[in-house]
Amino acid sequence: KTAYEISTRDWSSDVCSSDLTALLLRAAWLDPDFRRAQEALRAHLFLLDAPTRAARLDASLAEEQAHYVFVVAADSQWRDELNLAFDDSTPWRIRAFAGGRACTPEAVQTLEPTPTDHQLYPFLDRWSHSWTVRFARDCGDGPLALQLAGPRGAGEVGW
Repeated sequence: KTAYEISTRDWSSDVCSSDLTALLLRAAWLDPDFRRAQEALRAHLFLLDAPTRAARLDASLAEEQAHYVFVVAADSQWRDELNLAFDDSTPWRIRAFAGGRACTPEAVQTLEPTPTDHQLYPFLDRWSHSWTVRFARDCGDGPLALQLAGPRGAGEVGW
């Protein structure tokens, strides 16, 4: 296995809720080691020169200092109901727990996976709902968990 495949395995997590697969949740936490492995893979895929690779890595690590960032994919047999938002338009909620302290997201962006995303996050597929979710870094430290919960199911993954 490549270093990136090992990093993907180490920094991705998944859980399957009961009740006829009410929720299948997969997520990757973009921590510094994972980001370094990603940038190495991008440099390989796109034949990036050293200065470009260094600039991309610096920008990625700077974002990591300010936010916990996750790439999330979820499936439910009630696919049309699976939608995340900041407002009350959806019953689904996503939260992070850092050191046991609950955090609400600063941003939830729908992700339409590109071929590069499929290389970087092998758990993404065309049938899943996918998002990039950011939480403020100042919400806490310690063991990290991501929870998605709604009326049809709940799942939590941890690192």
